[in-house]
Amino acid sequence: MKKMATVLAILASTLALEAVEVDGIVATVNNESILMSEVVGEMARLGRSDRQAAELVVNELINRKLILKASRDQKMTMQDWVVENRVREIIKRSFGGDRNRLMDQLARDRVSYPEWYARIREDLIVSAMRYQMIEKNVVATPKALREEFAGHPERYAEKSGRVTVSIILLAPEEENEMATASFEEDADVYENVRPEEVFLPEVCEVLETLETGGISDWLEVKGHWFRVRKDGEEIARQKTFEEAFEEVEAAVKMATAERLYGEWIKRLRSEAYIKIY
Repeated sequence: MKKMATVLAILASTLALEAVEVDGIVATVNNESILMSEVVGEMARLGRSDRQAAELVVNELINRKLILKASRDQKMTMQDWVVENRVREIIKRSFGGDRNRLMDQLARDRVSYPEWYARIREDLIVSAMRYQMIEKNVVATPKALREEFAGHPERYAEKSGRVTVSIILLAPEEENEMATASFEEDADVYENVRPEEVFLPEVCEVLETLETGGISDWLEVKGHWFRVRKDGEEIARQKTFEEAFEEVEAAVKMATAERLYGEWIKRLRSEAYIKIY
């Protein structure tokens, strides 16, 4: 934990200074290294610069290395035509079908086309491994479906659009208070409001991802830091099990997949040498 804290502090400083050149090894996974430039690049892609994001990215990059090693152990390959199809999809969706726009973006990011292409191949391999090891084994049993529906009625209801929210807002100079800020003492409470009429769009987007009782990470918006808790959501009508079946099934399968994925990653980590500097 102490090493991770040191890494996060260095990353935060690097991002704050908007450094052009980034170097140094953040972690070693077996005989492979994760560079600070990889972490900073991934955080930039996510559009985040906070410590929670840095910790998440470091761990995800470690997991990625482990999954790619597992794919090599299983002799999994990804045919070139599959990668080419994916590249064409990305160019069409993100660059208006113009390959030159992609090349210009890569030049700005200081990434060569072969490096980017290799990353796309790895993304596909990671997805294929996750399907092979997790998704294809996921089932939603009748018992699990009924338990999900009975245990989370608020998920399967028609909402009025009104919520009760507690929000903590810190100015830039109050960033060091994030560790001690509490909803009991520092939050403003908004009861039975429509989020779009009260909050900025960024806050509304976060609220949409939270279930009742859910608490967000610390996030930055317009230079301020905020954290929200959805205390309640007005229900207009409860759906029947039959009406909510597809939603219930999707939720059960997602939860099962996440549990199996966590168990798989834990097993891969137990069999690997991992060091965070």
